[in-house]
Amino acid sequence: MERSAYERRVFFVEEPDFHDGTATLEVTETDQGVIRVVPKLPHGSTDVAAQLKRLIDAMMVGSEIRNYDLWYTGASALEWTRHLTPGVTVYDVHDTPSPGLLAVADVVFTSRHSTYQALRTQHSAVFAFPSSVDVMHFARARPRQPDLACQATIPGPRIGCFGGVDARLDFALLDRVSQLQPRWHIMLVGQVTSWEAFELPRRQNIHWLHGRKYSELPQLIAGWDVGILPYKVDSRTQSLVNPEKAAELLAAGRPVVSTPLPDVLHPYGDLHLVRTAADAESFVAQVKAAMVEERAARLQRCDAFLAAMSWDTTWQRMMNAIADVPSRRMARAA
Repeated sequence: MERSAYERRVFFVEEPDFHDGTATLEVTETDQGVIRVVPKLPHGSTDVAAQLKRLIDAMMVGSEIRNYDLWYTGASALEWTRHLTPGVTVYDVHDTPSPGLLAVADVVFTSRHSTYQALRTQHSAVFAFPSSVDVMHFARARPRQPDLACQATIPGPRIGCFGGVDARLDFALLDRVSQLQPRWHIMLVGQVTSWEAFELPRRQNIHWLHGRKYSELPQLIAGWDVGILPYKVDSRTQSLVNPEKAAELLAAGRPVVSTPLPDVLHPYGDLHLVRTAADAESFVAQVKAAMVEERAARLQRCDAFLAAMSWDTTWQRMMNAIADVPSRRMARAA
């Protein structure tokens, strides 16, 4: 959105917020130039879609929005925007694809290889754009540096992952790995979302470091020998696990071992950037192999891959796909 705001006005309409007042729009502009629009609706509203339609229509008149594109990330907004006539409709698939949005979208974007493969037969203009990575931020983990205090007293070797600590993680796998390799220390970084959903293994060599600031992650990862993605492989993780954690760990200069998530196998596994293993014994073997990889060669392969994942490159490719919409329409009509 920030890159789009360099070239045009961008209105980012959020989910409605219910309050004690009347129906209105709270409109503010971010430091990056994106216009943030928050619908404020009365508590107990039963005609939400109708109120949103009236508010957005009034905003478009008041802001003189005439030539515009619509960019959807979810199907709920269709209820109050279906009457609009955009130049181009973009559907950026973030979770389970919506048949209604697929039917109206001119172009479909997804960050997941598995979703891309599934949608290729359902839409004529589907594009895979792996989520971009702040390479420069995570590359700060590559030089040697002092440990953060939270892990300074924990000996190595250390293997670690960051993100939500929740039921998506394969705690049985981590528990078994910790038993097989009692000298290894497993670092889990992230907020716990629900204690009822799982039980964190209680081992002396499994360490929950709680949530850390984004700015702290490079220094934290710099103290790890291997980055890991120890997630369960099931329908839930396929839609909720962010495979770009692999790219962030690669940018940080760490070798990476993951369970065989489809969106890690393709493209990271295909390109031999990430090792995968389905059970604890194989996971241990892959971590051992990762620890003795030749670093310079690995970084060279990783950097070549990451060069294509910059936000600027991704945005330009998206703009090219959108610019091609008129020619695709003409080809279909011919």
